Amino acid sequence: MLRRAALLTLSLTATSCILEDNRCGPGQVEQDEELEGCTCAPGHVPAANGRSCEPCTGANQEAKGNTCACIAGYSKQGGECLPTPDAGTTGDSGTTPTAPTGVGAACTNDSDCASYDAKFCQNLQQPAVCLVKGCATGATTCFGDQVCCDFSSVPVPSLQQAGGLCVPTCSAPGVVVP
Repeated sequence: MLRRAALLTLSLTATSCILEDNRCGPGQVEQDEELEGCTCAPGHVPAANGRSCEPCTGANQEAKGNTCACIAGYSKQGGECLPTPDAGTTGDSGTTPTAPTGVGAACTNDSDCASYDAKFCQNLQQPAVCLVKGCATGATTCFGDQVCCDFSSVPVPSLQQAGGLCVPTCSAPGVVVP
């Protein structure tokens, strides 16, 4: 009996060493030895299973926050990242891109912004205003001198789900998305 217990202890010890050396899943790298966690490797985003990361492999896209987004100069069109016409120039359709409607309009919640292009009501600080969302995911692009700020790592669900916001300036803890 004592021999069986010793073998079980040795087996568990060996298993824990193997698991500790190999704790990150596919597409992940060790985040920090002190934090003892894993994060997605460069160019990877969290997989649907929540236990690993997968690479961004589509043409003209890269990992931004938790999604594969179009690289600068490209926007999501029909599920693909295609070149975006420069603001103020005539695109393939023969029309000149215009500024999104409703940017900066006063609001108390998203329903106040529903009739605009700027559909997100930023009401965490005053004044509460409508902003364009989805720039970090490639669903939209920012216009003029606005920058895309990715708030996916901020612990506020409404900001995480916005997919990035077009703002005049992006300050910590958001990340400017080129």
